[in-house]
Amino acid sequence: MKTVKNCIAIVFLLICLPCSLIAEEKITPNSMIVQDSVAENSLKVIEEPQFPGGGKAMTEWLNKNPNNATYPCTVFFLNGSKKSANIEIPQARTEKVRIETEGISTSISADSIDRIAIQTPAGNTLDFYYLHNTKRKVWVYKKCEGANASAYIGAAAYEINKDGTPHFIGVSARIQNANGKDSIIQPSFPLYVYRKKDNQLQLVSFIGKGYEPAAFREGISRILKDDPMLCEYLHEQKWDYEDLQNFIENYNPNRKEKQLTVNGKAVERKLQKLITEDLNGKVVFFIDYLHPDNKVFSVYGNGLNIGIRTTVVRFFTGSVGIGYGKAQYVDDKKVNGKYPDLGGGWQFFEVTQDVFSETSCFNANVFLGGQIPFRIQRIYLIPAAGWNFGTLWSMDFATNYHGLQLSFDLGYKMKYGNILFAGLNFRQMNSLEKKSDADNWVYRSHPRFFKYPDVDVIALRVGYKF
Repeated sequence: MKTVKNCIAIVFLLICLPCSLIAEEKITPNSMIVQDSVAENSLKVIEEPQFPGGGKAMTEWLNKNPNNATYPCTVFFLNGSKKSANIEIPQARTEKVRIETEGISTSISADSIDRIAIQTPAGNTLDFYYLHNTKRKVWVYKKCEGANASAYIGAAAYEINKDGTPHFIGVSARIQNANGKDSIIQPSFPLYVYRKKDNQLQLVSFIGKGYEPAAFREGISRILKDDPMLCEYLHEQKWDYEDLQNFIENYNPNRKEKQLTVNGKAVERKLQKLITEDLNGKVVFFIDYLHPDNKVFSVYGNGLNIGIRTTVVRFFTGSVGIGYGKAQYVDDKKVNGKYPDLGGGWQFFEVTQDVFSETSCFNANVFLGGQIPFRIQRIYLIPAAGWNFGTLWSMDFATNYHGLQLSFDLGYKMKYGNILFAGLNFRQMNSLEKKSDADNWVYRSHPRFFKYPDVDVIALRVGYKF
């Protein structure tokens, strides 16, 4: 019974533990690599995507609506050569590019092409690049370029409007949610940023249906974090996708001046708020070293927890942690050795330290509370208070606990926007079910049932926000 109850508690806590992975891949010049990074979100594709989109539906649509228009262009090859010709716009997964030179039509493998510069009827040029060495090789449109970075948009298919602007054809898909209900995800287009100094192309966010400005700002400032002054200005001004070219053109990883310049002009920064929103929606990874203050018996030993803490809104915070700890339990063998006359009966006896044995326990903890996140320049001061719930469990000992938790964290914002934290917190461990060991805890009227004392815990914390 005990084991079942505590297993349920542990599983419930572990379900609350999210994880976040960010992957980067190195690429070689003229051979861009992008790694897909798609969150599953408990979604399952139950049929072919509904067009506009990929798969058979997209192929059928393209066959019924051929884009046979050809445009003059310059083809730039990976070997450094180039060729002038007329071309049909390559679609996302075109592997053979058809070009026409002096009335002769030929096909060229996309694997040999770096980019295609297409001249539109409006007189402007549109650049399309082919991403090599990816799981799914794909053509993307170059949105803008600066001295140190460039940005690209991906789509299922491309067309050119009469005014010379690109027209993107996206993907709609019918999906099944975790609750079994069907829904339609409307077209959206991946936005990529290419950083020239280390040849990295990474996903920023999605534009189109479901576009979120906050996700755009977070994505681009994460990738181009080596220009922290511009990234901070991006958040201050709440720059949007419409400001992408402005950001890319002004991005400078070698910026040394203290005064930020945008488009050649010095800009005035907004006054920094004392109570910051920098941590809203962010995840901080932490390690806690736990030291219980045993006032009556040395019941609990030192422990170690790892976990995550997040800020839902400015003043509300929560954390989840797992780890191990030490605990002392009343050992029946030691009791029978010290009091042989008990004979397993229900007589009273004096509980002393010498009838305890030590065991290692699994520890899980959840904290919910409020905070006031102060920021002064690069320094963060975060007092918080709330309630903690947890469990300690082993084959010989188990208890569920709760209690008040107070904490104070000191943070420092580093060069690339990451934040290093160190802190101290006080928490109470008030047992919800005070018991001795696995054999006796269900018999609550048993005279040998030992009431474990409540303890206070001091925890030292080190944390990091990527």
